[in-house]
Amino acid sequence: MRPLGLYVHWPFCRRICPYCDFTVAKAREVDAGVWSQALTDDLRAMADRYEPRPLRSIYFGGGTPSLIPEAVAADVMAVAIELFGLEEGAELTIEANPDDEDRFDRLKALGFGRLSLGVQSLDDRELRFLGRNHDVFSARTAIDRALAVFDRVSLDFIYALPQQSLSQWEERLSEICDLGATHLSLYQLTIEPETAFGRAEARGVLTPMTEDPAADFYDLTQQVTMDRGLPAYEISSHAEPGDEAVHNALYWDEADWIGVGPGAAGRFGDRAHRFATEAVKRSVVYPSLSQKARIEVTNLSEHDHLLEVLGGGLRPVAGLDTHRLGPSAAGVLHEAQELAEHGLLTIDGGTITVLEKGRLLTDYIAARLASGLSDTS
Repeated sequence: MRPLGLYVHWPFCRRICPYCDFTVAKAREVDAGVWSQALTDDLRAMADRYEPRPLRSIYFGGGTPSLIPEAVAADVMAVAIELFGLEEGAELTIEANPDDEDRFDRLKALGFGRLSLGVQSLDDRELRFLGRNHDVFSARTAIDRALAVFDRVSLDFIYALPQQSLSQWEERLSEICDLGATHLSLYQLTIEPETAFGRAEARGVLTPMTEDPAADFYDLTQQVTMDRGLPAYEISSHAEPGDEAVHNALYWDEADWIGVGPGAAGRFGDRAHRFATEAVKRSVVYPSLSQKARIEVTNLSEHDHLLEVLGGGLRPVAGLDTHRLGPSAAGVLHEAQELAEHGLLTIDGGTITVLEKGRLLTDYIAARLASGLSDTS
């Protein structure tokens, strides 16, 4: 039976970061009772569709989920556990910002054992550029507090910023590895068209780092984290062995997950009958809509499902077992041969592993391999 996880999206933020392209909205006063009712109704509706089994993980993302009213979080957690139960040792994660440090104890009391903290930089100038509300001092204070309160802590950072030098990032990354967290999410700055940064780029006000220097930053990141005992286990994820994120693996490993809250997505079913759920993104009106209007359920074609298996399965360093592709495995392995000859990946016993040289090209590699999928549309 496929593992099952739950993703809860809380879209509200005190400030919208200029690089963010997630479903977000400016924080406002919300009716906790109305939001609790909407999200728990969504859970009950999903319980009628998903094959019952205990949750392997619960993940509150955003947005800024540490801003969620505690009553709403408590209600959602209670109903989720009532409907599905929890696997022994289930991973319960919530995202937070450093300026929510005063909420850490209460978040832990709600049952969250893992905190994902959006630090993004240890340089005040870079933090201002990234539109963050905190400074380096408050970030370090929040990190220390998080490590004292939570069983597990993951820290998010962004690098390859315009004008950032390789030596600056190497120095910063060394500091990051010294912070004491056993999991790091390290992302290169990506500028999407609909963001404030995207509009600035279109006006010629912002010039992002070009691909070749960015690749050097990536290579340095892999080497430093490996040397410091936090090797990459996925394109942007690094951890001490044994502290890899459980929830994220659900997306890569063809598991099932429930998605509730504005913009949240979910998946369930087998290859022949795979379904996708997508929640409306209009955060302000979300709780006022009927349950059926909030979350749309569609049948995912076998071809689209295999595209997801291919794209997600190539992300982990452990590679993709092509047996998961069924009859399409042979065609994909054939397409992989040329890429292997160019040193972008290896093929071993039916497992395709993207090499470090090719990790920044994973989307391109997935697109090339997709031409080997059987015609299942």
